[in-house]
Amino acid sequence: MSKKLQRKVDKNFDLLVRDLLGGKNKKTKKRFRKLLQEMLDQVETMNKETKRGDYENEDIQFVDYFQEGLRDLWCQLNGKVLRLKSLVGRKGKVRTPNHESLMDNALDLAGYALWFASWAKTLRDKKE
Repeated sequence: MSKKLQRKVDKNFDLLVRDLLGGKNKKTKKRFRKLLQEMLDQVETMNKETKRGDYENEDIQFVDYFQEGLRDLWCQLNGKVLRLKSLVGRKGKVRTPNHESLMDNALDLAGYALWFASWAKTLRDKKE
């Protein structure tokens, strides 16, 4: 993926984060906004700073891992949902994993969902 397209996806990611914070919805409650803000801050930091640093170098961009675009992101989302299902049984009993806590997986899922939405918006904007 080109750096120009990467910047567009990043911009749409930022816009979606702002929309989720209730920028257009005045009725959003403070408590929800505060909790969502904390979660989104963690996701944004993880996706834009730490996660990318773990996966990128001068030759590889984070988006290079998603050569099939939305399809690859959908596979990541599905994998995270399955992981969460494996940790939370049908009767609601939560297993404590040795690696990747419920919170880690939930934040990953949120991050991939935002990437999916920002990529979809980028594709839609391209058509318009």
